[in-house]
Amino acid sequence: MHPWESRIMVPDGKLANYRQSEDARHVKLVVTKSTHCIIPEIEIEILGYNGITPR
Repeated sequence: MHPWESRIMVPDGKLANYRQSEDARHVKLVVTKSTHCIIPEIEIEILGYNGITPR
């Protein structure tokens, strides 16, 4: 783990898997559509990344 990774604060988050090349990191993001009920009878469409959606 690089020093900057230990300083990232993301609630309920985790670091994505990546592939390291000589001068960059390559991260694959998979976007999925989902719906969340924000209050009874109200649903909104949201985007999730790599199987994680906002709460």
